[in-house]
Amino acid sequence: MTRSPIAETLLPDGRSLVLTMAEPADLPVMREVIIDAFSHRPAIEPAPGALTETPEHLAAKLADGFGVLALVDGEPVGVVIVSDERRSDEALPGRDLGDPAAARGCDSGGAAAFGPDSDASSPHGSVPGDTGLQRGQRPDGGFAAAAPRRAAGLHRVSVRPRYQRTGVASFMLGVVGDLLAVRGFAEVRIAARAEFPDTVGWWRRHGFVPYAREGTVVFLRHPVAVRVEAATAPAMRELGERLAVLLRPGDVIIASGELGAGKTTLAQGIGDGLGVAGPVVSPTFVLSRVHRAAAGRPTFVHVDAYRLGSFAELEDIDLDVSLDDSVTYIEWGEGIAEGLADDRLDIDIRRGLDPADDTRWVFLMPVGGRWETARDELRGLGSVGEADDVTAGGTASGQWHAVPEGEVAEMPQRSTTSLTEKESA
Repeated sequence: MTRSPIAETLLPDGRSLVLTMAEPADLPVMREVIIDAFSHRPAIEPAPGALTETPEHLAAKLADGFGVLALVDGEPVGVVIVSDERRSDEALPGRDLGDPAAARGCDSGGAAAFGPDSDASSPHGSVPGDTGLQRGQRPDGGFAAAAPRRAAGLHRVSVRPRYQRTGVASFMLGVVGDLLAVRGFAEVRIAARAEFPDTVGWWRRHGFVPYAREGTVVFLRHPVAVRVEAATAPAMRELGERLAVLLRPGDVIIASGELGAGKTTLAQGIGDGLGVAGPVVSPTFVLSRVHRAAAGRPTFVHVDAYRLGSFAELEDIDLDVSLDDSVTYIEWGEGIAEGLADDRLDIDIRRGLDPADDTRWVFLMPVGGRWETARDELRGLGSVGEADDVTAGGTASGQWHAVPEGEVAEMPQRSTTSLTEKESA
């Protein structure tokens, strides 16, 4: 079968990892991967529904959303199925399970979303593990209904046992997140069995937060990034200027992306929007620069963490002194600067594989309540080319940016090393 890749990278051993959109002809091999993954887990009761998976059930799930198939040197090794929770008959609860109406949606098969090799079936019994949640309780102790948002559910997330801890699951998860950002989703949800605390821990290490529980089923959620497209360097600078309108004292922004992606250009646009005095240049050798802004606007602190190896080294430049009164923008801060603030905006800037194409895809990830409540404003920044919606279960056309029907858009490669470290953590 000829497949069109939507993303590809290399595993640490040099083998090629390719992701494709699942098609009807893939259903039998998807079933094999799922059963292989789930059958190597310790036995629990009730048994995971994945062990009796059928192509017919998978076809029904794909009709509610889409699927991703991972191949290593052409061998199918991983599966993710994603549902649009507005359409799925097996939707995960959108409200906390303290709400009886939400709890009714969690009967047999109603919580069929899964961890990396996990499953959720009918809730029963007490919950082992360290989730610390009572029945229907949010992590903050409350039981109020969650704000309505367009959510996706993850199902049958599976990796063949001999390919686990190689970064396959993390890579699939990252690409699915990008697809959901293109399609305009706000949140992705997963349900994991609490009998497998390692599985729950895996999701939590990848940023998922428990929000409800029913029996032995732990429900977790993660925001989906807002995707904006900048076709040129001036467009990237303009995006920064627009973003500056939303900024206020205490905001922390962590910007990541390969060399030349446009992190400093975005910072220059933010400086323009804040009305800072003097040029904004990369503080590579001095680590940080402080730019006084126009009257009534917060000071702009621009940090380059490229030469820093840990959060402790970042603390040595005393950012905490100005943190509450400034906008702090940190280039190369991924994996280092997250400890500065629980509420922050993570920005991932990527470009395609065609060196002649200057288009950047900017993924704005809201972290914490400050930015989650600003999601509509982030979407309102306006992409230079808003992506078309993609037909569920279709081909790879239109997945990454607005392209004519039938044209395949390329996905920029991700860092295999960082994915592997997350996988084995």
